[in-house]
Amino acid sequence: MSEKGHYFSPGDLVQFVHNHLNVTNIRTGLVIGYNSDKDLFRVKTNTRDFWVAMDKLKLLSKVREQ
Repeated sequence: MSEKGHYFSPGDLVQFVHNHLNVTNIRTGLVIGYNSDKDLFRVKTNTRDFWVAMDKLKLLSKVREQ
């Protein structure tokens, strides 16, 4: 679990900017994992999974605990 700032939980809906070959896309996906060694979150989008730094993620919807 990250000590810095806000922690995202699996199932949270997030948004981030992805740059590839000088093309910028805004991606939306679900947090599905966390790598504490690299401090990266795994985000599943409709096309593929991305590893994204916490400071690049914007929380859209928090998963509800039951």
